[in-house]
Amino acid sequence: MKSTTFHRALTAVVLAAPIAISTAHAQTSSMPEASGQEAVSAHSTLVPADRKFFKKAAIGGMTEVAAGKLAVAQASSAAVKAFGQRMVDDHTKADDELEALASQKDFTLPAAPDAKHQAMLDALQAKQGEAFDTAFIADMKKGHADAIKVFTAGSQSKDSDIAQFASMTLPTLKDHQAHIPMSGMAMSSIRSSDAPPTL
Repeated sequence: MKSTTFHRALTAVVLAAPIAISTAHAQTSSMPEASGQEAVSAHSTLVPADRKFFKKAAIGGMTEVAAGKLAVAQASSAAVKAFGQRMVDDHTKADDELEALASQKDFTLPAAPDAKHQAMLDALQAKQGEAFDTAFIADMKKGHADAIKVFTAGSQSKDSDIAQFASMTLPTLKDHQAHIPMSGMAMSSIRSSDAPPTL
């Protein structure tokens, strides 16, 4: 009886061993993933707000450059074409500075606009002449209002390099906003109001 009992106990231990080993292995396998996530967080030099600034600033900047190139090629108004060229020049310069700063902070910028901004560019590209001018001006108004919010937040970053870059870029964005051309309809309205009354 004692021998039978011993063999049964031994068999139970042997059968249970693979389950215990398997469970231990599963628990051990999951540990590196958790510790890896902690390591990434521990070594990150940017807080979420700064990462958000880099992402939004990059997407906004590349969108302005692309829209500016479309304006140079497709606008009917000389003022819109000139403003488009300024978008290309100024935002390319700002984008280069942003990329250098992001590299310094070991942050990879988006390589292309997100779906929302790409849809805006696609819609703009489908237009020509005055229809393009109207859509471009509306996009510039919204885009620069958004950019000023993003860079205002960036100027308040606790990272002094990011805060300085955002603060130095803000005046250019505000100047862009102040000099967005009027649409053809608005210009016609001004001309009509300036015309002498007919007798």
